[in-house]
Amino acid sequence: MLKGWHDVVVDCGENPKKLLAAAFVNANTNYFAFSLLPKQQFDPNAEAKPATVELIQKISFSRTAYDHGDVFHDLPESVASYRPAGQSSFNVYGGDVTIGGLDIRQPQSSSSSNVASDSLDGSSSRATSFGSFNIHGGKVAISNMAIGPATQVSGFPSYNQSPTVRGEMSSIVPDFGKPQPGSFLSSGQPFKKENDDTLSQSMVAALGEQMKSVGALISAGNIIGTVFRVGTKYVMTASHVVSMVIDPHNTGNRDFSRLESDDTFINFNESVISPCVTVYRVSKEFIENKELDVAVLKIAGDTLSGLPMKMNLCVNDISEMRVTNVSLVGYGHPSGVMKKHLDPKCKIIAPDSDRLRAAHAFSQQNFDLCRAVIRENGGNPDIVNKGYLGYNLPSKLLFDCFMEHGASGGPALTNNNERSVQVVGLLTHGLPEFYFSLPDLIKSNFPNCHRLEAGTKMKDIFEWMRGTQNEYIVKDIFNL
Repeated sequence: MLKGWHDVVVDCGENPKKLLAAAFVNANTNYFAFSLLPKQQFDPNAEAKPATVELIQKISFSRTAYDHGDVFHDLPESVASYRPAGQSSFNVYGGDVTIGGLDIRQPQSSSSSNVASDSLDGSSSRATSFGSFNIHGGKVAISNMAIGPATQVSGFPSYNQSPTVRGEMSSIVPDFGKPQPGSFLSSGQPFKKENDDTLSQSMVAALGEQMKSVGALISAGNIIGTVFRVGTKYVMTASHVVSMVIDPHNTGNRDFSRLESDDTFINFNESVISPCVTVYRVSKEFIENKELDVAVLKIAGDTLSGLPMKMNLCVNDISEMRVTNVSLVGYGHPSGVMKKHLDPKCKIIAPDSDRLRAAHAFSQQNFDLCRAVIRENGGNPDIVNKGYLGYNLPSKLLFDCFMEHGASGGPALTNNNERSVQVVGLLTHGLPEFYFSLPDLIKSNFPNCHRLEAGTKMKDIFEWMRGTQNEYIVKDIFNL
């Protein structure tokens, strides 16, 4: 369909990009318009010439060719996959519809009557077929309905062996399943979930206890990041979270005394708005590894009463444990609610998966666009060069989660054994990093399938500390 439109526009001497960009702008989808033309070349009032419009209206989208004046143009077979409906088909996309005397019959043809459509998620699905009736939700009343094959003509095989169906129906049609060729089905989300996200009562209770050991690092009245208790008198978080306290403007000058200021403390409450029963402050002395993006802070003072239990850290390789998902605890809910949240069963993403390859391809295809809009927005376009840099490091843990800013430093927990919940990683940042420098308009249209979260495996944190820190501290923190 798009190919047919494109060829007509070009043959008429017009610029298809300008017309398509104008259509995107008028439909409030500037993101796609950016990918077609530089902003300065936009003409939101661009319209096709009357002669071009007349020829476009003559395009026949029900076959693999289109009429252009007195000339009939054959199109590649792939163009047929863009047809919105098959011949003799009826498609309902919601609303109240009343139909009488409906007769949908398969045409007499020697060729296949099925029309394939590529869905938005890249999977192949049947959109409609010759002689089909597809309902995509809504209330539909039908009387005197006939669906079935037409009379077979000698020499042509029958492509629909099912008998003609006649009858009446009036009902609310829900959204379920994908329509099949020659069928009376509804299209939409299936009733049954594809993934098992259930949690047993004991697992919910175990994760609830673990959440009590997760707190927010507060400084100057703001949630800087998430921390969690480890060892006798320590909390663990991301290194960049600590840097936001001691170097809030990212000047390179670190003021460690800011960690011991009166407005820097840890709040273990569910809501950071609730006043702390005990104010836990931290010492300016801490250990960190910027490469792994991890830091361990010492809780100041000798009074440790009231602290939540220390969390159980995993020193084993999660790949050998066959862990497929993790549960995340933190304060970074996108809604802005300043409460601690549990994000259960976040799927782990393999670095060599098709998901990552598609994300890389998308990043490369939109490289110049992203650099341009970040520069125009006053940011540093060089951040786009990073792309998904470091995603394949052995120390990295990649997964999907819902939480964002504020959750950095939060623990990633195993949730396949309620009797021994363990911390297998620490959330560090989102990928791609340049996403957070994009303007809101572009962010809102950025495909979620190309965004993911990255963390550091606890096994690698353990290996680093065992090779660089005091043996007593390592045993205390990792409960050895």
